[in-house]
This record gives sequence, structure tokens and C-alpha cells, in this order.
Amino acid sequence: MQTVIGGYLLVDASFLTGFWSFVTGLPIVALLDLNNTLIAGGLALSFILLSPVYFLANFIYVRSIEHNIRKIQNSRFALRLKKFKAVNTVIKKMDVIRNKTE
Repeated sequence: MQTVIGGYLLVDASFLTGFWSFVTGLPIVALLDLNNTLIAGGLALSFILLSPVYFLANFIYVRSIEHNIRKIQNSRFALRLKKFKAVNTVIKKMDVIRNKTE
């Protein structure tokens, strides 16, 4: 898949010739070896998939955290810990911080 995308970007898309000659002439970027179809394709594919993967992972993470927090808060261990004054103080401070960030 990456070689197909990279091949298109480097070989078939002739309108990008000026861009690639500029990019490969840059001092630091030249070390990335972007003239390789596998590297260019992987880089392009990662930029394409960046936002969908981020939002999907964020959605799954938030759902799993909400589900697990309810389970943990109602466990016997957590209820025992809440009896300690130091733990209650930390919980209250965390709630204040959480309310400020929401």
C-alpha cells in the first residue's frame, strides 16, 4: 500500500517535481530519504490516517475510562479507602482540578 502511494507521489505525480526537488534539497529533510517510495508512501499514509485514528482512539479511551471509573468507585476496596481522611482530601482536590479542566 505504501509503495503504491509513494510511487504515485514520487513518480506518477509530475506536478510535484518542483516540490520534491525543493524538499530533498533541504539539509535535514534530505536525511529522511524521502526519495524512497516506501518512505514517502508511509509518511503520506500516516498523515492521512492521523486524525481518524486520533479521534477513534480518543472516543474509545473516554468510553472505557467512564465505564471503569464507575466500577472502581463502587468497589469494596475504594469504599474502604474513602474512610481515610488523607484519601478524602486528595479526592476533593482532584475533583476541584477536574471541574476546572472540564
